[in-house]
Amino acid sequence: MDITRRDAIEQIGLSAAVLALPHFVLRPRGAPLIIAGDPAELSISPVTPLTVRLTLRSSSASVPQEIPFTGALAHDTFGQSVAHGYHTSAFNHVRVGDVVVRLTTSPPTIHVESKSGQVIQRLTLDAVQPGMSFLMPDGPLLGMGEGGAQFDRKGIVDQMRNGQSAFRLATHGTRAPVQWLIGTGGWAMFIHQPYGAFDLSGTD
Repeated sequence: MDITRRDAIEQIGLSAAVLALPHFVLRPRGAPLIIAGDPAELSISPVTPLTVRLTLRSSSASVPQEIPFTGALAHDTFGQSVAHGYHTSAFNHVRVGDVVVRLTTSPPTIHVESKSGQVIQRLTLDAVQPGMSFLMPDGPLLGMGEGGAQFDRKGIVDQMRNGQSAFRLATHGTRAPVQWLIGTGGWAMFIHQPYGAFDLSGTD
């Protein structure tokens, strides 16, 4: 079959378009992120080069879930989100300053690591029920507000009740709980919301 000059130019143009497609690689969306029985969205934002903010919220409603203002934070925004999505494939390897965040499934688990791959913290969520587990430090666990067992918080179940009747008043004083944990292995974590009890009796 004879090919005209015009046909040849069209074919060259189509070939160039095909060669350009790798810049727009179509990747699978991955499995939807399910937390406590609901579809969820995860946002990852920088705070400092060594501090990252993770925001998990339900995505089942047509209107995005608002994060209530509690006054516990100096401000509610911490830089533009560097990763945001509803599917696990959006979080295979997210670099945030000097920290790397990864999300794996079954169960949904957020891995916070150094650039060299050293594990800093691991947050394991439940796809069915509310709750989260995290790695305990080898050394003492500090923080968690005023009162209660001092200074190492490990080995107890803290209901995080506020007031004089919360925890062994006679020997430990009143309790003013704050969900601010300091692991002496080199990490710290503030759980802004929700409020809950802490079982610190195991390795997680």
